[in-house]
Amino acid sequence: MSQGNRIAPMVLMVLATIHVQAQVAEMSGNVLTAQSLIELASQAPAQEMRNQARLLEAQSTLESARRWWIPSAVIGGQSFSREGSSMNVAGEILPDVVARNSQWMAELRLGGDVAQSWTAQESAGFHQEAVTWEVAAERDQRILACMAAFVAAVASAQDEALHAASIEAWRQYEQELNWLVESGLRPRSEALSAASERLHLESQVLQLRAAREAMLAALWSVLGVQETMPLSVDWPVLKALFSKDATAVWPEQSALVARIDQAESLQNGLTRELWLPELRFSPMLNGFGADFSSLAPTTQWVGALMWSIPLDRLLPGGDKGQAAAQVAFRQADALAWDQEHAAQLTSLDRRVALLNEALVQQSASVSQADEALAQSLDRESQGLVTPFERIQLERQSLRAHTTLNSIQSDVLLLEMMRALESGAQWALD
Repeated sequence: MSQGNRIAPMVLMVLATIHVQAQVAEMSGNVLTAQSLIELASQAPAQEMRNQARLLEAQSTLESARRWWIPSAVIGGQSFSREGSSMNVAGEILPDVVARNSQWMAELRLGGDVAQSWTAQESAGFHQEAVTWEVAAERDQRILACMAAFVAAVASAQDEALHAASIEAWRQYEQELNWLVESGLRPRSEALSAASERLHLESQVLQLRAAREAMLAALWSVLGVQETMPLSVDWPVLKALFSKDATAVWPEQSALVARIDQAESLQNGLTRELWLPELRFSPMLNGFGADFSSLAPTTQWVGALMWSIPLDRLLPGGDKGQAAAQVAFRQADALAWDQEHAAQLTSLDRRVALLNEALVQQSASVSQADEALAQSLDRESQGLVTPFERIQLERQSLRAHTTLNSIQSDVLLLEMMRALESGAQWALD
């Protein structure tokens, strides 16, 4: 690879990184929200650089196909020199004969197969369209993956806050038990059991932090930036994540359709080669020097219009069979996408409906658990509830809240997936 070819990708990477870092700097002092995450994920430096390279390659292929008419230039010259004896037509030997000659030539050569040029341009155009849609589809999936990590991190942060509050309740309960153990009113086993439960909760907090660090590390690596801002702990608002203009356009499906058009173009190109001609045009200018210096430069115009008929195109199989197979492959991919899309959308509708019902039930469970815990605290102050009964209600409340967080994160992620499957587009500026 030449030095220029190595520098260009590096410049693209640096510019993309600077742009993302500038966006992060603008948001410094704030928290990383779902809306800002969408913008950052859509312009991730490494992926953006790769996508720009793919689009540039597709555009260059189309431009190369359109330049079939540009001729090639041939410029050359030759020189001839001979010294010695020679014999003329009369059979006489002539000594010390010097013969010199020089010739120069300039020529433009244009040779174009109309069928191949037509097919190349048409196929390259469909290829460019397919690449554009493929880049958009990959961008949408990248944003969805980042949003999944973001939602999981939010759920983890909320679980950590719940566990931290529960740890304080267990620490207080443990202190009460230690006082009762020292007073000889309770066995030491109960205090040890409370200490074990508290340590277990502290271990879970550390596990939640470790898991969140892994999620954030993967997130920052995709975004191409370092962690420079805290993460929002609020659940994303679904409607704010997607554009208000419903397009019902699926980039992946559009890419598959463009690939079908490309395969059909190549197939049709085999038929074009049977009836479209091949053009050749070659104007030439040459001149002589030395012994022929008196001759003026001469011009020569050579043009040809030829039909090259590949007879194998008239037979089944061969290139025709391969082209037909490529069309069938592309059509099968599109059909498989349609089937998978329909099944996925139906499944998402059912799963979202079931989890929403579970969310309603779990919300009621949380309300009941919190109410029971609040009443136990009031009754405990009156001596009607033991600390052991109260801490069991604390455990039940923690379990209810963590389950609610888990269902909320699942529902939110599934609703994002359903929105994309329904043709929604991310809210990009």
